[in-house]
Amino acid sequence: MRFLASCFLLLVSGTCAAESFSEPIIQDGHKKVIRSLSFSPDGNIIASGGLDRTIKLWDAHDVSLLKTFSGHTGSVNSIAISPDGRLLASCSDDSTIRLWDIKKRSSVASLSGHKGSVFSVAFSPDGRLLASGGDDKTVRLWDIEKRSSVAALSGHNGSVFSVAFSPGGDILISASGDATIGIWDVHPVRSLHAKDSEITIQLNDSDNGTSNEVKKRTPQFLTGHSGAVHTVTFSPDGRLLASGGDDETIKLWDIKNMKIVETLFEHHESGFHPIYNLRFSSDGEILATAGAYPNVHLWDIKKKMVIKMLYDNSHAVYSVDFSPKERIAVSGGWDTTIKLWDITTGTKTHTFENRIRQLYLQSFTRDGRVLTIGSWDKAIKIWDVSRSQKPEARSQKIENSLLQNFFEKQDGLIESVALSEDNRMLAAGYRDNTVKIWDFENLSLQGLSRERTPLAVFKGHENWPICIEFSPGGSVVASGGLDRTVRLWDIRQKAPIATLRGHNEPIKSLNFSLDGNILISTGWGGEMLAWDINLQSPVDTFKGYNGMTHLARFSPDGNHVAIVTKENTVLLLSIDGKSIIPLTPPLEKGGMGGFSSGKATINTIAFSPDGHLLAIGDGANMVSLWRFSAFRLELSASFEGHTDSVYEVAFSTDGKRLVSGSEDHSIKVWDIEKGIPLMTLLAIERDDFLVCQQDNNYIASEGAKKYVKNSESVSDSVSKNKNAYTYTDTDTNH
Repeated sequence: MRFLASCFLLLVSGTCAAESFSEPIIQDGHKKVIRSLSFSPDGNIIASGGLDRTIKLWDAHDVSLLKTFSGHTGSVNSIAISPDGRLLASCSDDSTIRLWDIKKRSSVASLSGHKGSVFSVAFSPDGRLLASGGDDKTVRLWDIEKRSSVAALSGHNGSVFSVAFSPGGDILISASGDATIGIWDVHPVRSLHAKDSEITIQLNDSDNGTSNEVKKRTPQFLTGHSGAVHTVTFSPDGRLLASGGDDETIKLWDIKNMKIVETLFEHHESGFHPIYNLRFSSDGEILATAGAYPNVHLWDIKKKMVIKMLYDNSHAVYSVDFSPKERIAVSGGWDTTIKLWDITTGTKTHTFENRIRQLYLQSFTRDGRVLTIGSWDKAIKIWDVSRSQKPEARSQKIENSLLQNFFEKQDGLIESVALSEDNRMLAAGYRDNTVKIWDFENLSLQGLSRERTPLAVFKGHENWPICIEFSPGGSVVASGGLDRTVRLWDIRQKAPIATLRGHNEPIKSLNFSLDGNILISTGWGGEMLAWDINLQSPVDTFKGYNGMTHLARFSPDGNHVAIVTKENTVLLLSIDGKSIIPLTPPLEKGGMGGFSSGKATINTIAFSPDGHLLAIGDGANMVSLWRFSAFRLELSASFEGHTDSVYEVAFSTDGKRLVSGSEDHSIKVWDIEKGIPLMTLLAIERDDFLVCQQDNNYIASEGAKKYVKNSESVSDSVSKNKNAYTYTDTDTNH
């Protein structure tokens, strides 16, 4: 199984209720670090983006979630809202920029051109241009109406981390890892709006020619910082430019004379405290700074002194912004929460936080239930997904039994779980370095109502057993640990069999052959070892392949092993070691001719029970099904719906359903024949759960209901506030 984070027990309490909305919106915050925040021009909406690959729209008045945008396959690094409040732009580690219609709550365009991560986006004051900066050391300008790139500006020798337009819109500023600030005159680009082709301008001191008959002007590169510059921002009147970065200083520049007029020093305890974000208040009197420290500093620009410190209680604050209408600021960062502040008093007024807890998928049981581990409690959880689809599931009795929880906190924190082939036994690896075997059949029937005594307790690991596997006959259990050993245990004799040594890294996964005679173990470093269980020693079964292995799974007939290489390809190895068959679909080839998912990392694979399908979960939020055809893979179905990387997939025993687990904290169940999602399983807070069904019905514990609200358009929601921006029938979308 997989290495899991520590947590506490989830106990289902209260009464469950089934509800139906047109689209239930779960009041849930970001699940990973927040990288960017922005108020809408009217101050009624706060937009946020983060490492969980999503963008969220929040009502700034009633502290509720309005919409979650998903589509990026990498971290969202920066967001910006257009001056008219209609469009939102986001950029990502996936090399793309996306445009979103805020009113319609939908994606309207995906812009490609950067090579590598895109770190910053900014709209021009008239909303006609969008600027972006990226890891490829370039600044790009995009025509919003045409949805196309109109200029690529080069000159920096490092990644471009931040871009900002002057209030007049004729000057663009860029901050770079080369410790410089670029000053770009965008006037020549504006004259190209009528042209269709993109121009490439090499802006440096020796380049004063023309490009596409447009006169180029030598840019200015401001120097003064001694390290990477992470952020730049203009004062509202355009007279001052503020910059900050790795040298832990804030520099104020006279933009007209291109010189530093003030250097502000922030005082911290020992350590490295780079500045990540700067923002001026709407009146230009206050400058907010955020960085690798647990607070936001508010500087009085005239007095050149800190007048307020907003204690954020986070390791780092990556973004801060001011409301354009009220004396309110918003901040977000490492701890995944968004905080609203009254900047007059320096007090926190609201917090938007994550409600949904991570679940880690383990497997399907033989009777169609889903086995998971809770991230915050290490408790084993059984979800009866079959019963939740039946009409009688609306009864309180059945609703209350849809989720069972095994093992209280005193039983120990569980790192890995496996079920025996007949589902009669459950093996668990604990943080006290023990492996315990439980009578799963009786636990399923009686749950927490009986005194639980394990069938066997095995001791020997010197560090956590993080993966575990039963042999096909169920007489042997294998465990792999952080101590770099694989251990075999005899369940009937309740005794250790052997300790298998050979890995140089912790053990990542284990998989038995069909006859139970061979065990494959893979390590974090990419080592794959095959062990003869009878000889208790490694065997050179796969001598034809000596590369690094990310994953390995035996086929159901036991004749082949599918492996995912470190090059992100899938190969099929014969069990006799005589052949290596590249699984090559008609899409793309990997390094050895095997199937490759392209840029997306393959995180998990699983064979269907009949061996005809291979399920793949990847780092691009996707689950895909591939059918074997003459040792080729043909795409059978693709399942979209997760908003973050998919780490585990598993088939039901009848092969009709597929379950997937994702870093977005959800477990999804899919109907393979129909190619549709059946339900999403969510654990909310510490005591509650939510099962969202395909027909927009949901079943929730009583405590979870308060986190679900009916969907409505963003414009409908914000128009309830008297200062909200209103859309009319005559409004047109960009």
